[in-house]
Amino acid sequence: MAKKGKNLPKNKKKPIKKKKSTKPQKQERDLMWLFLKLLLVIAIVVVIIILVKRYSKPSSPNQSAAPVKELVEAEETTCQEVVIEETEKDEPQNRVVVSYSNLEIPKWETSTSQQLVTNLGYTSSYNTSYGIPNWVAYEITRSEATSTEAERKDKFMPDPKVKGHSATNADYKGSGYDKGHMAPAADMKWSQIVMDQSFYFTNICPQAPGLNRGAWKDLEEDIRLWAIRDSALVVICGPLFTQEPVRYIPQTQVAIPDAYFKVVCSPYTPEPRGIAFIFPNAKASKHPREYVTTINSVEQITGMDFLSQLPDETENKIEETSNYTLWE
Repeated sequence: MAKKGKNLPKNKKKPIKKKKSTKPQKQERDLMWLFLKLLLVIAIVVVIIILVKRYSKPSSPNQSAAPVKELVEAEETTCQEVVIEETEKDEPQNRVVVSYSNLEIPKWETSTSQQLVTNLGYTSSYNTSYGIPNWVAYEITRSEATSTEAERKDKFMPDPKVKGHSATNADYKGSGYDKGHMAPAADMKWSQIVMDQSFYFTNICPQAPGLNRGAWKDLEEDIRLWAIRDSALVVICGPLFTQEPVRYIPQTQVAIPDAYFKVVCSPYTPEPRGIAFIFPNAKASKHPREYVTTINSVEQITGMDFLSQLPDETENKIEETSNYTLWE
């Protein structure tokens, strides 16, 4: 007889405990390592950039042919050294140039009637006895020579700064002479005010049409190109009287010059240059090179001392030179 007892299930398996998955933990570790590697690479790149900037050599100032001077306004000093940052990316870098204050203003070595008038774009020594300027001086920079900001309006008028007699439009009417600019209107496009002031009679002389529209105009165009190339130029120009008595436009107080001079200096190039021109107040259709002379020659005729702020050695060298090929 079988014994009574509990019936046990056959082949009952014990439950298996599932192990927790380690896959998410492994992914987190991999991402952490990847992030650390990326940080390490970034740190290495930053260190390399810093070292390259610190130890790379700057370009030498002597590698350039022309220093960059973008209208450096010197304070009331005769001569000073200034640091100028390069303004055009595709040109060699120049760090130090010499800047001269009012280099364009000549000094009289003789007594002359004048009223010094300063406008934004030029300075004029106005002669109320002649109704024209003795000279007009200005500086033209690269940026000014290429500017197109202002519009030419051809509105000639007396300069409000002049005390006493001034020429007027009526003086030139029917005279046969152009109202010739000394400082060209085309050099004054960098400001509308400057453009308008260039039509003051402190900047105007009676010029033969064949001169004003001929070699005189050609030289003005050349000077703009030279200013773009050399960064800045100093220009002084005006009338010359070589005969006595002085002639006047009939029934006016406006004197008729016999000739005109123009002095040009490039003071900011490694080798400063200077040149001068004398044009007859008549038809002048030849190339400007045909009217070249020395600055010394113009000084002897006018009784003025040009570029006196330059070092004596530099001044003497450029004032006795009349080599037009240096400017081509």
